[in-house]
Amino acid sequence: MKRALPLLLAALCCLYLFAGCGQNGVESPAGSSSAPSAGSYAGADSQLKKAREAARQLLGENYIPSAEIPADLLEEQYGLSPALYDHVLAEGPLMSAHVDLFIGVHASAGHTQQVLQALQAYRQKMLDNTMNYPQNALKIPATQVFAQGDYVFLVLLGAYPPVEQEMDDEQTTAYFAAQNQQAVDAIKASFQ
Repeated sequence: MKRALPLLLAALCCLYLFAGCGQNGVESPAGSSSAPSAGSYAGADSQLKKAREAARQLLGENYIPSAEIPADLLEEQYGLSPALYDHVLAEGPLMSAHVDLFIGVHASAGHTQQVLQALQAYRQKMLDNTMNYPQNALKIPATQVFAQGDYVFLVLLGAYPPVEQEMDDEQTTAYFAAQNQQAVDAIKASFQ
């Protein structure tokens, strides 16, 4: 009996952890919306996929965003209502310890400036947030928001410095900026 109780508790813990992992036939909020699906490869146009793939190819295993950002969160947190865009591909990190983001937006006609302003406001909000993990406080200033025609991007990507390489805060911030700039350059090159 003494051995059965711990085994039962362990089994219940496992059941609890994996209860939300299965497909139960219920559509996600992003899937049930009539708005384009954020991050979904079906909801992104070929240029957004090409831009994201350019960054992924460059960074390899250091491309951290892998969680789709749903349309409702894009509106609530990033200020991007579905009326502002035709297509979007948005990914963030699975773990809150990371801040890496790839948000690519194909703005709808006449809304490029509004999308740019919304993403710039989110970048500023990230800079103003003092609750970041220490390593992220040094990475967030590297965030870039830019337009390429009617496509707008918020990019915060790149590897963390090697542990054995000791850097002060200024060097670390410069390292992150250089890493992110490489990703931005790859995204811009995907338009050629």
